[in-house]
Amino acid sequence: RRPHSTSRNVLLTLIAAMPSLGFRVMCQTVVGESVKVVGNHESVGCWDPHKSRLELSTDSGTYPWWSGKGEFSSDTLLEFKFVVVHGGSLRWESKIANRSITVREGLEFEAAFDKPRLPEKGFNGKTMPQKVSVPEKSAAAIPSPRVVGTQRWQPVAPPSSLAQRIADEDAQRRSWRNKLELSRA
Repeated sequence: RRPHSTSRNVLLTLIAAMPSLGFRVMCQTVVGESVKVVGNHESVGCWDPHKSRLELSTDSGTYPWWSGKGEFSSDTLLEFKFVVVHGGSLRWESKIANRSITVREGLEFEAAFDKPRLPEKGFNGKTMPQKVSVPEKSAAAIPSPRVVGTQRWQPVAPPSSLAQRIADEDAQRRSWRNKLELSRA
């Protein structure tokens, strides 16, 4: 009988300890297209979409949301973009800078294709609580969001601009409702 290999046990322990990072992106596609995560890490192709092993999936119940998980070493700073692949043609996110996140267990990165990111969510689907409030300042003075542990630290919009945005959206909804009621009459 052969004894168990210590190096194999260590490797299995390291693999089990790698955090899983979830990705969800809202992306309009056509039949035959797929969505991949492409970035600065070997598992996401080292910026080569054809080498990325992190292809997201969707189905009729979740479309246009594409999702998947990748395993990375803890505390890895992952820079990436979502890329739509159709045969040999590629559609990169081009309106935004590279996305980045520090890998932590239990995070899910959620965004819309070629738009700024949405707040991280834990795998239970709940938005991570906001921890920092910012006194009323101009938008340029508000710092960028950052990830710490499994919680997102995000500045809160100044109250007056938030209230104004809500009022504007409500007025727009009422305007459409009025137009709809007039067209039915």
